[in-house]
Amino acid sequence: SGRETARKWKNNIWVIVNGEKVPLYKTVLLKYYNQALKTANGSQKSQNGQACHRDEFIRCTRCNKERRFRLRTKEDCRLHHDALADPNWKCSDLPYDKYVLN
Repeated sequence: SGRETARKWKNNIWVIVNGEKVPLYKTVLLKYYNQALKTANGSQKSQNGQACHRDEFIRCTRCNKERRFRLRTKEDCRLHHDALADPNWKCSDLPYDKYVLN
């Protein structure tokens, strides 16, 4: 589409539905595509479009307490993944500032 119609790009893409040429915005394809993007690979977006992350918990094999892993960055995700792969994970394996003893 040209510069004038760049904001209305959905009007300039046509889909054939039952032999008829229909603008993309009038089909369910765009709705399906947008929904699939929101739930792809666990990266979820809230209603306002902000990225949200789930926290994960792993139980310590020594003290039997659950410890939270805040999955906000790649390093946080890496720590969680490594802890999940270790069958003998314990609280002391977390960096000191990541947990508080109760």
